[in-house]
Parts: sequence; structure tokens; C-alpha cells
Amino acid sequence: METNLLFGLIKTLNNLLANISILGSGWLGLSLANHFQESHISINISTRSEKKLSSLSSAGFSAFNIDLDSIDHLFDHSIQSFLSCSVLIINIPSKNIEGFKKLIDQIEISSINNVLFISSTSVYKESNSIITEDSYSDLLPCDLLTIEELFTNNINFDTTIIRFGGLVGYDRHPGKFIKNLRMINNPLGKINMIHRDDCINIIDLVIHNSCWSEIFNCVADLHPTRKDFYSAALKQLSLAPAVFADDSKALFKIISNQKVKSILDYQFIYPDLLYLLQQDEF
Repeated sequence: METNLLFGLIKTLNNLLANISILGSGWLGLSLANHFQESHISINISTRSEKKLSSLSSAGFSAFNIDLDSIDHLFDHSIQSFLSCSVLIINIPSKNIEGFKKLIDQIEISSINNVLFISSTSVYKESNSIITEDSYSDLLPCDLLTIEELFTNNINFDTTIIRFGGLVGYDRHPGKFIKNLRMINNPLGKINMIHRDDCINIIDLVIHNSCWSEIFNCVADLHPTRKDFYSAALKQLSLAPAVFADDSKALFKIISNQKVKSILDYQFIYPDLLYLLQQDEF
């Protein structure tokens, strides 16, 4: 009896993850697709580039040309083929509210039960305080927040929002962000960043644990100053030291990651990004 129940649960999980659609095949989206493909999960993935379609198909993905900023394109017959899945991961930089409304119309008539929307901690203002998912007074009215609400308020499917901090790792080195800046402002401000490996692991846990209708803030544990962090980043790349503005008063926000650690029982692979830079391990 217990064995049959176990096999039943495994079968249900495999059916749930039999196919995942990822809207966006950039730096994070493509790595995420490769991660799930290694678990023998079929992946639908989108790109706005016709040239990229063949390389995505050659990698074993079902590739679709979808451009959210071209609203009429969303009525193309291929959109429902792309949305033929149980879980949709949205990972694109577009802030086109009307485009997202049209996408939601298509989701409502698809097989999708769950949406994972990749957002950003940029929806919070710098209030010189520790910010949690319940810090509603620290939210900034913006298009991204409006788009989040389009998904979370929809009753036809369940959405989890992941607000990532600054994305780093591999070829996305923080020293490259600032190497051409003549001066860095707000040197005493705090860093809220996250490594790509942690991003992928958190997304995986949300889906495998069916953790829907949640909002998670996701950044590394520690929050060094901009001065300490970027000084170490430039040094690791053997670039000239930065010039920092002489700001006596810091503007900052410290994003708390306690909720994702508690609910998903997650321990960050890279809790201290400054340490990685100082140890030349980035």
C-alpha cells in the first residue's frame, strides 16, 4: 500500500514537471532551461531573435519566437503551443503592461496552472531599513509592480513572485558593471545581490515543492557596502581602483532573505559574495 502510494506521488510529480515553459532565454533563462533539461524535463523556451531559434532547437528545446512588445504577435497560433505546459516561468525584462495583459488572456485559455514570475528587488525604495516581503510601505509605484499584481490578482492560475537582487555569477562579474564609471555614488550604500546558482536552486525548489501564491525576496545573506564590494570586484579583474563620491550620508535598503530560507528550508550556496571576490573565487 505504501509502495503504491509512493509510486503514485512520483508519477504525479513527473507529470507536473513533464513540461515547463520558460519565457525568455537570456543569461538566467537559458541556464535554467539547461538545469531542468538535465532532469529529463521537456522545455519550451522563447526568444525574440529569429537567429537564436535554431541554436535553441539544436540544444534540444522546443523553441518559439515570442515578442511581448509586439502585441499582435501574441495572437499567433504558436503562443498556445508554447503555453502547453503546467508551469510557466516568466523571465523577461519587458515592462509592457498591455503586452502582459494579452499574455494573461492567453494563459487563461491554456493548460497552465502555475506561473513563476521573476521580478526584482528594485520595486522597493531605499528607506535605510531592513525590507521584508511584508514591507508594503517600502514599495515603489512602478510598472513592474503593476505587472506583478496582474498575475497575483488573477484567479485562473496561481502565481509565485520571486524578487531577485542584482544578478551575478560566471561571465556576469560585478567589476564589469562599473569599470567605465568615473565615479561611484553612494559608497556607503548596501549591496543586495545573488549568484545565478542560488537563483536556479530557488526556482527549482519553488516548483518541486509546489510553493505557489507566495512572494520571495532573494538575495545573498550579507550586504557589504558598495565601496567595499566594488573595490574588491575591480581588484579581482586587475582594473584601476574606482573613485567614490564623498557622500557622508548613505542611502540603502537591506533586503531580508529570511522568508525563502524559512519556507523552502534553503541555505545559500554563496551567502557572502564579497568573500568570493576577496578569495578570487568569483
